[in-house]
Amino acid sequence: MYDQLTYDVDGAAAVITLNRPDALNALTNTMLVELKHAFAQAEQDSVVVGIVLTGAGRTKFGGDNWFTVNLGVGYRIFLTDWAAWRIEVRDHIFNRDIFGEDDSTNNIEFSSGVSIYF
Repeated sequence: MYDQLTYDVDGAAAVITLNRPDALNALTNTMLVELKHAFAQAEQDSVVVGIVLTGAGRTKFGGDNWFTVNLGVGYRIFLTDWAAWRIEVRDHIFNRDIFGEDDSTNNIEFSSGVSIYF
C-alpha cells in the first residue's frame, strides 16, 4: 500500500515505520503524502487509540563519537521555609568529528522551577 513506509496495527496502537534505511529515513514529498494518509487511516480505525512513529535501519549517525562537556550555574531563592525558586543556565558543549571535520557545538539551556521541601 505504501512505498516509503509501513503501517501495522498492534493491539490498540498503529505502528508507522519510515522505511528508507538507505537514506537514514530522510523525508521526501512521497513520504509526507504517505504519512498524511497513514495518520488519517489510524484516525479512522476505531481500534487505534495511539500512534507509534518509528524508523527502519540503523540509528548510528556521524560515528556517534562525541565528547561532551556540561557547564552550568544556578541560583536558588528561598520564598518561604518550605519553597524555593531556582534559576539555572547550562552550556552543553559537543565536540564531534563528522566527515573528517572537527565540529564544536554549544547548546545553551535556561531552566527555572520551584522546589518544595517537606
